[in-house]
Amino acid sequence: MGERKKRNKKPFLKKHTLRISDKHLTSNAGLVPLNRFWNHLGGEAWINDQLGSLKAENAIYSLGRIITILLLAIIQGAKHVSHILQLSHDRGLRKLWDWVRFPVETTVIRTLNLFGQAQVVKIADLNQALRQKVWNRRWRGRVTLDFDSTVKTVYGRQQG
Repeated sequence: MGERKKRNKKPFLKKHTLRISDKHLTSNAGLVPLNRFWNHLGGEAWINDQLGSLKAENAIYSLGRIITILLLAIIQGAKHVSHILQLSHDRGLRKLWDWVRFPVETTVIRTLNLFGQAQVVKIADLNQALRQKVWNRRWRGRVTLDFDSTVKTVYGRQQG
């Protein structure tokens, strides 16, 4: 009878240990590319330049900051102003956007209450101008913007 050779069987999957030790992790990783894009456009400062006059005398947060937070909350899937609280508890996101302080819901609502018809028209114009600013940029190659950070939990056996 022939001798069987011993094979060095390596495990199919190596054993890995995952240790989460950083406080600045985020479950909103889809917003990370938006940060680079928004900073490249100078988004918050640009909004302040366009609409900066619309804020209370004692305001701590700029209008650009409030609008940026609202935009992020909407992209994240917020359906109500109270949902910005989810962003305020995300340490990783706050570090990424360099937000030491974060406005509470009532501050955002008070800011939005300052808007009249003229400001709504200004926001619509600002939206168009921002879109034009993006399209006028000379981007290298092809640009794909995909900000879907929505997670839908699905139960049961899934196919496909």
